[in-house]
Amino acid sequence: MKVPGVEDAQVQTMIDKVANRAAAKFFSGIPQNVREEAGLTRRSYIDSAKTELAGIAEKFDPEKAEFDRYMANTGMQRLNSLASRLCLLYTSDA
Repeated sequence: MKVPGVEDAQVQTMIDKVANRAAAKFFSGIPQNVREEAGLTRRSYIDSAKTELAGIAEKFDPEKAEFDRYMANTGMQRLNSLASRLCLLYTSDA
């Protein structure tokens, strides 16, 4: 993936770091029954997180922030929201 002003290796490193950090912080907070109903595993959560983070990286503007900080802050906020939406989606069906 190409992000203007950022080396490809740095982009991939940040995507991997934030995805794994988000899984450690948010995945266990999703109730087991919700994970089972959604067919969600730790691996599938990380893969989804990486896809979401790649989209975030594409919107990076080097004039507004440092890439690492942008990815960590924006990424964790978005992935927290994803975990919350999953919980609401599957618990409201019950």
